[in-house]
Amino acid sequence: MTFTNHSNVYEQLKQTGGQGLTPALPVAPGFAWLTPFSTEAIKLTAVKNNPAAYPNQKNYFKNFNLKTMKTIFKSLLLAAFIGGIATSANAQTGAQTTMTANARILKQITFVNNDNVQFGIVAAGGGQTFLNPQSQSGSVNVGFSSAPGRLIIDATSLQPIRVEFDTLVRMLNGNPTPDTIGYKPMISAILGNKTINAVDRSTSVLLNSTAMAEGDLIVTNAGGTGFGPFGIITTSSTGSAGGDLERTTMYVGGYLYQWGTTTAIPSGGPTGTFTGTLNFNVLYAL
Repeated sequence: MTFTNHSNVYEQLKQTGGQGLTPALPVAPGFAWLTPFSTEAIKLTAVKNNPAAYPNQKNYFKNFNLKTMKTIFKSLLLAAFIGGIATSANAQTGAQTTMTANARILKQITFVNNDNVQFGIVAAGGGQTFLNPQSQSGSVNVGFSSAPGRLIIDATSLQPIRVEFDTLVRMLNGNPTPDTIGYKPMISAILGNKTINAVDRSTSVLLNSTAMAEGDLIVTNAGGTGFGPFGIITTSSTGSAGGDLERTTMYVGGYLYQWGTTTAIPSGGPTGTFTGTLNFNVLYAL
């Protein structure tokens, strides 16, 4: 405990003989009852250190008897006990728990082959132009050199994969003021690393956007339309490394339209060589 203004205490002792001493002591809230004992301790210290300055206090030590000391000691013990109770009440034990962090790392998705879509020579006014990804014989108003595009995806097998692609592609010709036609992609898929051939095209399945479960052995759910903006597929779980294993082939066909419509390119419509870019984004679906 620290006492302040000791010089003032001594002066009060000189003038009053220790009677009516009231030092300016800082007392914590709730402990004001300790002030009389603090006063006695200051008086005791002052008289003891300089008895010549306080001749009228020669009997002070006799009056400050053992009973008073016992009372002070008991009071200080009580204060310490109360402080200990307050400290113990704040020492609570909180709740503890743990959790586990989990991660599964899959191989990076890559594209093995990328063959462009070829409509060939198309006659304006010849009716709807349709390149069937599943069958060359099912194509309409396309050139003799027409062929679907091909995209081979390499990814961890039996994992649902989301294939995102443009629902409409803007195709422009090379005129100084370019003309525009529209291309609506349609895509089918087959497990494995396949070439563009009639057998595999006819076996391929139009993309479906419905969810697939991990471990599904089919390339995509049945009943799809093949149109975007996305489809869900898986890759093969059988085959040899570098061959069919963990790969899926997609065949890309679709329709050509007069721009801004879903109708065939009319006679007298735009002519020339048209080119557009079909964008893909492929990622794991889980």
